[in-house]
Amino acid sequence: MKRVCVVAITCLFVCAAIVPATETAVYTIHANVRASLTFPASEGIQSIEYLTPGDDLRPVPLQISDGGVTFTVTPQMMPDGAALLVINRPAGLDLSDREPPRVISLSVDGQPAPTAGSLLLPFQPITVDVGFADASGISYSGLQVSVNGARVPRGSLRLARADRGRQWTISYTRPEALDIRHLRIAAEDRSLLRNKTAFLLTVDQGLAILEDDGYSGGKAVHFATETAYVAVRLALPAGEYEIEAVGHAPNSGTNSWYIELDGARQADVVHIPEVQPGTCSRTVDIDPEQLPRFTVAEDGEHVLALTLREGPGPVLDRVRILRDAKEVAVFEGEDLLPRFPKP
Repeated sequence: MKRVCVVAITCLFVCAAIVPATETAVYTIHANVRASLTFPASEGIQSIEYLTPGDDLRPVPLQISDGGVTFTVTPQMMPDGAALLVINRPAGLDLSDREPPRVISLSVDGQPAPTAGSLLLPFQPITVDVGFADASGISYSGLQVSVNGARVPRGSLRLARADRGRQWTISYTRPEALDIRHLRIAAEDRSLLRNKTAFLLTVDQGLAILEDDGYSGGKAVHFATETAYVAVRLALPAGEYEIEAVGHAPNSGTNSWYIELDGARQADVVHIPEVQPGTCSRTVDIDPEQLPRFTVAEDGEHVLALTLREGPGPVLDRVRILRDAKEVAVFEGEDLLPRFPKP
């Protein structure tokens, strides 16, 4: 049996199904067979063109009668299964902008974060600010925010416009009683094609606090998921340092961390004992005299992080930073719970 599929036309420009005479609209049509479509004469269709994969506009022949306008789409018009139709295009109208808005700035709780289309956090943020930019301008009505799938009312957001609407910054503040799983912030440009983009923030709180008198300070941090990490900001002069981490792991498949400095993974690995808490080593056989090392290239504030090298399950009790065998800084495991996105 031959499978035939003609999918509904999607309107990208007008809000209603009716297109008043001489108004321009853009449709995307999906089909895998030759199909004839008829629009009522009241929709005012005077010309139809389709956009080729090479961005050329070619006319679609029309059959106009008192009852309506009929045209035919063919598989040749849709090498990828879809065709972009332009209704009543004014002469010289540019359709070249196919680029969606770009994320140009991102901050969490006032701290800058790497600019990207998505971000994974191991903690609940208070405020998230996302900046978008587009040469065609950004549509105010196309700025949409949802949390855990539910739309956020516009009045709950703070919006800042710049560069004549070519840039917008959307600021979202989390209600105290709400836990975020997914935060989606979407933007749409003002081009005829209404290009869209979205930023997605996911919260995965992969750390848990364990309480036991055997731990330093009575507490330790359990790495419960693969995305869990601990991080701290600290001022360090340039030089060579060692990490003395105290912890334990349930087995040999979970007993190591990577060291990251300012987002760059260091050569040495942190290996910790199994079952019973103990001091780490850069060697697999756990020699406390062989502490893991990292190098600071220049003076200043840096972000030091421990990320999982293997599976989840290890427990971190305490961390000391040493230089020339002298203590530079010391942190209980719970002091290293991330409160900012790591680089």
